[in-house]
Amino acid sequence: RLFLQSQMLRRGFRIGSKSFNEIIAWASKDITREEFNAIKLPLGWFKNQPREVEMDGAKFLNSPGLEEGSFSRAEHFGHEWLHVATVKMAGRKRLDSKGLLVGSAVVKDHIAKFDEGRTLKLLISPSGEVFPRITRDANRTREEPTLPEKWRLIEHTLDRPMEFKLTGETTVIRADNQDSFQGPVKFSLDKSQPEQPTPSPDQASLLFQMFDRDGDKKISRDEAKGDQKDNFAFVDSNADGVIDLNEFIEARKLASAEPSYGRRNDKQWARMRSLSPDEDREFLMVNLIKYRAKAKYADGRKTDLTGEQANALYAPIKFIGQIGARIDYMGRVKDQMGNMNPRWDEVAIVRYPSRAKFFEMVTNPEFQKRAVHKDAGLEVSQVLLTESVPWQLSGAKRVADKNDAFTLAQLLKFRQTAEYADGTVVKREHTGKEAMDAFDVATECILRDVGARRMLKTSVEGALIGDGRTWDEFRMLHFPSETAYTAYCDAVEKMSDAVEHREAAIEDSYRMKAATMPLAKRLAISLATSVLGQRPTPSPEEAAGKNHVVEAQQVRAGVHRTPEACFADIKDFPFETHYIDIDGLRMAYVDEGTGKNGTFLLLHGEPVWSYMYRGAIAELAAAGYRVIAPDNIGFGRSDKVIDEDLYTLDNHVRTLKRLVTKLDLRNISIVVNDWGGPNGLIMATEMPDRFSRLIILNTWLHHDGYEYTQSLRDWNKRSQSMDFTKFFLFPPAVRAPFDGPDSVVGALRWPWMLPFAEPEAGNAIRQEAAWNNLAAWDKPAHVIFGDSDRVFTEEWGREFAAHIPGATFTSAKGEGHRPLLFTGPAGGQFTGENRGDEFAELILRLIRNERGEARPVTDR
Repeated sequence: RLFLQSQMLRRGFRIGSKSFNEIIAWASKDITREEFNAIKLPLGWFKNQPREVEMDGAKFLNSPGLEEGSFSRAEHFGHEWLHVATVKMAGRKRLDSKGLLVGSAVVKDHIAKFDEGRTLKLLISPSGEVFPRITRDANRTREEPTLPEKWRLIEHTLDRPMEFKLTGETTVIRADNQDSFQGPVKFSLDKSQPEQPTPSPDQASLLFQMFDRDGDKKISRDEAKGDQKDNFAFVDSNADGVIDLNEFIEARKLASAEPSYGRRNDKQWARMRSLSPDEDREFLMVNLIKYRAKAKYADGRKTDLTGEQANALYAPIKFIGQIGARIDYMGRVKDQMGNMNPRWDEVAIVRYPSRAKFFEMVTNPEFQKRAVHKDAGLEVSQVLLTESVPWQLSGAKRVADKNDAFTLAQLLKFRQTAEYADGTVVKREHTGKEAMDAFDVATECILRDVGARRMLKTSVEGALIGDGRTWDEFRMLHFPSETAYTAYCDAVEKMSDAVEHREAAIEDSYRMKAATMPLAKRLAISLATSVLGQRPTPSPEEAAGKNHVVEAQQVRAGVHRTPEACFADIKDFPFETHYIDIDGLRMAYVDEGTGKNGTFLLLHGEPVWSYMYRGAIAELAAAGYRVIAPDNIGFGRSDKVIDEDLYTLDNHVRTLKRLVTKLDLRNISIVVNDWGGPNGLIMATEMPDRFSRLIILNTWLHHDGYEYTQSLRDWNKRSQSMDFTKFFLFPPAVRAPFDGPDSVVGALRWPWMLPFAEPEAGNAIRQEAAWNNLAAWDKPAHVIFGDSDRVFTEEWGREFAAHIPGATFTSAKGEGHRPLLFTGPAGGQFTGENRGDEFAELILRLIRNERGEARPVTDR
């Protein structure tokens, strides 16, 4: 997003420029308010909202990365500016499950000064970090921020002047009322002022240990546990009995994470982690799930996903398989007896080999990234830790299931002492558990007679996620039909003694009828889990396959890189992959041919990659051209930024321009299709000296009067609920780059940022400028449209060609959205054989016809 509002500091004014990776903040003292307001910012620059400064004084020591007293200076908009800070976009993250606090990693060297008598507002994190309030939104509608659980806001009046030195990478926390807190800082509360709030004992004891970044990076196990040993017993020590400080901080963050769909039981998590290897063993995790009607992401992103669809993006099957766990049961709740709330939607049971393996999975960074989808999809959930106990039904006859077969799932809490109704014949003194055991013995013969079977009986150790209630047992009984269940209930009601035991035993319960997932689907999930878990990690040589892969740099935070092994089975793409570093992102591209006749730049669209041009690359290279076919950032082998807000048309154009200038490409014949059209045509019209020819396949440019087809409007909505990692209509090679939720962010973002839906992200203004510039294009241009495309029609293609002076038009009969590349009937995009050689032949013939010949509109 670009914010075109002003930010006034007591010491001057700030502007910023934004890229995929960072925001560069510039400050100037030599500018008036009127001059600042009059600045017209180009795209990629912004001003923040007006701020009120809490500090009594401040000083920038130097520009990021420079020695103290040294500044990077530049002239922008007729004024001199200093580079005072750099905001790392990949370092931006929510600090709580509801997104009330958002932290950004900011690199700066800055001193904040507060005078004696100043009352500081201090934000205290769950782990004891201290962040003073530095600025506030001048237009705020609320004075106090909403704080998540375990965060605290306290006041402290200074009895002496105070300076906080914020150097290097500082965390800037923005609250929901736009108050800004910065730190963490080294600060001890003045014990001589007892009237002021003080941190809790565990916070006070850890302040000096955890955040003295200039001191030793190790702390002792006893220091780490502090006064709440249960909460932090999971922290493992090294052989020397000390803990790495950064690892400890990360562990505390994991321990304090609170999902939106239930209450986290910290003591249960701690008990799990405190087990010794000798005590650790196999266990079951029972999940009761209620989905939101519509997914609700904490960051406010727009979505048409249902809660169940969002949770499907969480899909942890791969990680479950990798640690040797398996899914034992999955079922949809079709009925829930009684008036107990919530009304559950699904029951799932996972069998883990040990607690240690479970923690190995949940601390995997790739696994943790998926939690945002689960948080968005689940309204409420209970996650129970259980251990199986023997439960056999001897002599049970096997009865074939009917269509209405189901599993009765019961979650039970027993009374400490069974409460039998007054007037019972025998005065019984049982525990609730003993009373329920008596009920089971009495009714076993009935279960056997109706063909039911006992599937599972587990004792509940505790709830990892819940609503504060405790449970004792989870059990499952399978009934072959509703008729069998009715017969069972009728028979039990006639056994008054058995009913007395049951009523005396149970204090609380959920009783649900669950329709078990079909066998074929359960087997498919089981097989997928097994295969994903047993797949060996390929060696670098095996992962590279035939392609020679050169790493541009390490994968940075906030960026996903599809493993090379995902591309290993692609047999019809024999080209060497090259990489180039663009602002810290690795961009992949094919580079073939000598270039004696010029360069072809082939730009793909959505959701494909350079693979779509595989049939044309060799033919064009053989004709004496250098052929460059890049994978856009977010696609193919290129890095995939996880923050969807960074996928904008401007950023895509910028990275393509950097590719062109870094490789110093000239005499370019550019081929564009789908989203390659706006990206490539903007680039060609803004730097025309490098481009000699346009070849335009089914695509568009937004402009006044352009009518978006209904198919494109439908795709804008439909795409957001698609799972590109599994979509069966995509050939395996098209799906190859999509190895999980983090890999599809760019592919999902492109259809959503169409200008009629998001004119800023799709930059409608810049697209229209390119459209107007094409009316003055004075070099060859060829428009080739498949006549069966329902997204960009042949009629529109002819209008496109007529807009560009001297352009040819070719109608590709029977071809769809990617003519002669991915072909298929009635506009199909991916079916049919690859005929890229025919595409190359058509282009080369059009180029040969340019010399001295008329360029008529033609059909093919």
